[in-house]
Amino acid sequence: MRIHFIAVGGSVMHNLAIELSTKGHAITGSDDEIYDPSKSKLERYGLLPEVFGWYPEKNISPELDAVVLGMHARADNPELKKANELGIPVYSFPEFVYERSKEKTRVVVAGSHGKTTTTSMIMHVLLECGRDFDYLVGAALEGFELMVRLSDAPVIIIEGDEYLSSALDRRSKFLHYKPHISILTGIAWDHVNVFPTFEGYLDTFRQYLQTIPEEGILFHYSNDDHIPGIIKEGNHSCRTEAYSALDFEAGKDGLPIVDFEGQKYPLKVFGKHNLENLKAAYLVCRELGIPANEILDAFTTFGGAAKRLQHLGKAFSTDIFLDFAHAPSKAKATTEAVASLHPHRKLTACLELHTFSSLNKAFHPQYSGTLDKAEQAFVFYSEHTLKMKKLPWFTPEELGAQFNHPNLRVFTDSNELEEALRTVDYMNRDLLMMSSGHFGGMDVKQLAEDIITKQKPQGNKEVEFLDIGRIPYKEGWDYQFKIHDALKAVKKFNRDKSEEEEAKEERQVLIFCDHPHVYTLGKSGSMDNLLLNEAQLKDKGIDFLPINRGGDITYHGPGQIVGYPILNLENFFADIHKYVRLIEETIIQVLQDYGIGGMRIEGLSGVWLEAEGFKPKRKICAVGIHLSRWVTMHGFAFNVNTDLSLFNNIIPCGIADDDKAVTSLSNELGVGEMDMDEVKEKVRLKFGELMGIEWV
Repeated sequence: MRIHFIAVGGSVMHNLAIELSTKGHAITGSDDEIYDPSKSKLERYGLLPEVFGWYPEKNISPELDAVVLGMHARADNPELKKANELGIPVYSFPEFVYERSKEKTRVVVAGSHGKTTTTSMIMHVLLECGRDFDYLVGAALEGFELMVRLSDAPVIIIEGDEYLSSALDRRSKFLHYKPHISILTGIAWDHVNVFPTFEGYLDTFRQYLQTIPEEGILFHYSNDDHIPGIIKEGNHSCRTEAYSALDFEAGKDGLPIVDFEGQKYPLKVFGKHNLENLKAAYLVCRELGIPANEILDAFTTFGGAAKRLQHLGKAFSTDIFLDFAHAPSKAKATTEAVASLHPHRKLTACLELHTFSSLNKAFHPQYSGTLDKAEQAFVFYSEHTLKMKKLPWFTPEELGAQFNHPNLRVFTDSNELEEALRTVDYMNRDLLMMSSGHFGGMDVKQLAEDIITKQKPQGNKEVEFLDIGRIPYKEGWDYQFKIHDALKAVKKFNRDKSEEEEAKEERQVLIFCDHPHVYTLGKSGSMDNLLLNEAQLKDKGIDFLPINRGGDITYHGPGQIVGYPILNLENFFADIHKYVRLIEETIIQVLQDYGIGGMRIEGLSGVWLEAEGFKPKRKICAVGIHLSRWVTMHGFAFNVNTDLSLFNNIIPCGIADDDKAVTSLSNELGVGEMDMDEVKEKVRLKFGELMGIEWV
């Protein structure tokens, strides 16, 4: 078939397009904007549109067999209009999937929460048991390249979403599938942009029950507030069976263990809601003919769906989790699950409001009590997201009042949120991050890594000082690497050694040196910032080397104090930003000894001097760090008696601003030459004081 996808960049749309392409269909697609991961994946399969936008004359022709219309496309889309004019069949993706699945046993997982997790549980069991099946799921799952598979398999597992099908088809997606076997996990008001009243939201589930054929079966959660009511209304013909959570006992680590016919099955997932999801998945798999022991065996290796209670890190008394929860029912269930895992620990729960519903002021009362099981709660939303969704502003105070939590703070700035999270004392405390967004660009995994590392005990602070004098840059590099790699090797040995083996002594070093004239380019640098060609460099006797530190281009040469601390940073603290700031603070305090006020400039590394009179802001010390397994190398270059004319051949650190320049200590003091030994000793002692070093 020749099939064109309008709005191919959607999460399901691009996966469906790729799947059909791999099955031999001629696939094209269009969209006005496509972002990763859709963009990269489409490009990898040769399906990324050459130009973004809508081009009906190019993309829509009578040769097409079908058009699949994504939710992102509007009703007045010019390609859609052209397809209708030519009489080409137009499908929403749920319609299309149904058309390709009419002869299959269709299993649909529906409900306001737990759909992705429960769907992935069923898929995991079928995969582990060697069953052939197709699927449609709303998130990327481990072990599955795509979110869609359409083959000649006899069964298809579908995550049934209640959101609208397309701009033309305003019905809920799950109304198309007509399942033979279905799960209804629960009903809690969501998607208020298309279901402005709860009654309207409830009604789409009433309609869903009517799509299940008479020979079909619906497994529904027994303790839901609303499902029993719509079942009692009797507007359906299928069989129904209520379920509750799997019976379990808690293991020593707090994780559940299922006991079935004398056999114990330890699980990796936890929380009441996950035990309920597992029971639903179990019932479906039994209905598909899989023996109970095989199902439970498969459950023991299920680690969870992506971003569903994802375990980011563990220290002695701290575990950190990331979850996709955003709706009130999801946030409540997830918070309760994590709080119950370690009841002796406190819990900090951090929730981002990112969806249309969660940012709708009229919806906020639904969040009352959702974070009650957390001793400390943070809530984040951004003004930018509100503007993007064209929703009115509300104050942090207004939002905070709706949660009714005694220890809750609301943030609208992601940097302030991250700072608050980093300052929490995580001793005997877990952290739960919940969002369907990105916390305003915060690197949550890095945050978790930093928090966990900080919990680890500090160790050896003994450091050897070496002043090796002038050394060619490459030789100095090799010298650094030799010590750096040896320290990493000892660190690894001490970590992995048996109890019988003795720990090896770590050698940590602070090297001082200077180099013959050389320009070095960091990993993030640009060759455009070197203003000399190869012949000119050779003529001036200046070397050039690309290196593995951070930063852009800089100069090293006589008259500098080049410092290379090679440290196991975990012996001091596990915070690279703190380390960089501490190096900068070392130079700032040394400058103070000479009556010079050093400073930092936000967004730029190194130490600077404030503009004064006709002098612009001037950089006096460059900082560039390389870190591997928390072992440092590279460091700083402090201009003391430096020939500043050598900086005229580069754009130092890639900063081309006319209001910034480079300077040296001797230049600022107006002296011919400083006593290098005196300055070196001040830098060494100050660095040791700030780091807490014990010199050996």
